[in-house]
This record gives sequence, structure tokens and C-alpha cells, in this order.
Amino acid sequence: MGFRISIVTIMIGQGLPPLNALRSFEATARHLSLKGAAEELNVTPPAVSHQIKALELHLGFTLFQRLRRGLRLTPKGEAYFHRITNSLEAIATATKDIRESGVPTTFTIAVPPHFLTSWMLPRLSSFVAKYSVLDLRVIDTIRKVDFESENVDAQILYGEGNWTGVDLDLLVRDELCLVCSPGFLAGFGPVTNISELVKCPLIYTERRNADWYRIFNATGVDRALNAPRFTTLRPLPAIEAAVQGIGVAITSRFCVSDSLTTGKLVVPFDLPELNSNMFSYFLSRRLNSHRDKRLKYLNSWLTEQITVTLEQMKYPGTGKACPDRTDLTHPVTPIANPR
Repeated sequence: MGFRISIVTIMIGQGLPPLNALRSFEATARHLSLKGAAEELNVTPPAVSHQIKALELHLGFTLFQRLRRGLRLTPKGEAYFHRITNSLEAIATATKDIRESGVPTTFTIAVPPHFLTSWMLPRLSSFVAKYSVLDLRVIDTIRKVDFESENVDAQILYGEGNWTGVDLDLLVRDELCLVCSPGFLAGFGPVTNISELVKCPLIYTERRNADWYRIFNATGVDRALNAPRFTTLRPLPAIEAAVQGIGVAITSRFCVSDSLTTGKLVVPFDLPELNSNMFSYFLSRRLNSHRDKRLKYLNSWLTEQITVTLEQMKYPGTGKACPDRTDLTHPVTPIANPR
């Protein structure tokens, strides 16, 4: 069965070269011969040549120098060969393991839309490459699913971790923060405290209005209720509005880590009042499902990607790399090793 990935309301399927082209290239690079690769793959030499040309077109550079007698890898081709060899071996190992385990190949996970679009989708190709034997189905929802009655294998939940009837793995402790675009901040001048903030247009999310009111109540700035506002129903349009310079939004620092790292968004100043109730992301699964290898694959991949993200996150406005956030006032904490 070929690899499939399906996402309810959101579909991805681009960026990775065709697997047959990669296999043809890897075999040809080992043999330095189209004939030798064709015999190994049980196809014809023209078929191997066609796959390699398709891969070169996809990559945008030449992989082999065609000589009178045989082939020679170009410098880029040799570097690419060494990079993909381990990945192909990992795919083969994962395929062998999951086939021998008798684990179903379809794997369904429910994910909050903000977490899915802002953080998970940009990284999902590495999961696809490593575990291509799985048919991954992703549902974007904030509703807690019922594992007993719904066809869902795992869910990423956001909250305090007080759900019952499921097994939970802590993924990452999150913190809320104010965000806006650099251009917006430059246009409105310095925004370093709540008094300056309320002079700015504020971006509300109807499902998360309590965040703003918690700030107003904690700081006692009543006139903030009359600040100019722009309102969206869900978090994702609110963040895009902030990127476009419409105003200041409240969001998960972890989910917008990429935008903060690249400078699309900045944190004008930190507000401890935002994090009086610390929420986290959890991986939720059926009780006593720890032997499911698919969950181990997912947990391991999430751990790896979250660790990389935390290493790339920076202190707002300093440009200083932040591999260890334990000295922050409100640390973002990765999970321990997966069980």
C-alpha cells in the first residue's frame, strides 16, 4: 500500500521527491551504473535513467557526470547521496518493524488548528519521510475526542492536564505573549507597558477574549476596554492580522516560535499577568496503549522536533540563541524522554 497523508480541511503533499526516484538514485550512486541499478531494482536501465532525470529536475541540479564508461557523482550528487542513505535505511527499518508488529498502518491524530498550522505542518515532512509506511490522517479540532467511540488514535490537547480516562504525556509547557509586526511597532513608537499598549489597536479572538480581560483586571487599566479593537473568531486569523500590522494580539509563544525567530513577529514586552494559569500541550491517548509502536513513533518525533524548536527560540529583541530556557521568568519546558 502506498503512502497517504490526509488532513481534514487541510491537505499537504508537496516538498518530498518521489520515493522511486530516490531509490533509483541511491542504487545508481552505489553501482555507478544504470545497468547495475536496474538489475538490483528489477527494472530497465531507461526506467532508472528516467527516474534520475526526474529527480534532477525536482532538485534543480545535476547528480551525475555521464562519462564514456560509467558515471561519476557530481559534488552535489555525492553530498545528497550521503544525506539520503541514512533516511532510506530508517524508512526500511521502520517499514520492517511495523509490518512485523502487525500494527495497523492508518494512524489518526486530532490536533488543535493553531498548533497544527503554525507549528506542526511546517515540520511534518520529516515524519512522513521517516514513517512513510503509515497512512497519516490529521483532524484539526479543539474538541476533546472520545477514543472509545471515534476513530482517533491520539490527540494533542492544550490545557492544564486535568483530563480523565486517558493517558497523557506532557509535550511542552507553554506561555502566552503579546505579538505584533516590527512595522506596526515602529509606526506606533515604543510599546513597553500596559499604558502604552492600550493606545494601540488590539486584536481580539472571540474564543479567547478572557485573555485580554484578565490583563485589564490584573493591571486595573479600565480604559483598555475602550481601546481600538479588531476581532476574529479563531486564533489563526488573529495571528495573521498581527503579521499584517493591524494591531497587537495575544497568542501561544510556542506556536508562533517560527515567526518570532524569523522576525515576522516581535514581543513588545512581557506581561506576567498573562500566565497566571500556565497551560501546556499534551499528547493524549487511550488508556494502556503504551505498546502501540505508532504512538512511540509520534511521541519520539514530537520530542525531537520540540527540542529543536526550543533550541531555536530566542529572547525577544536580543537575537540571542536560547538552547536552555530554564532561566526565563516563564520557561517553556520540553517533555522528558518518551515512554
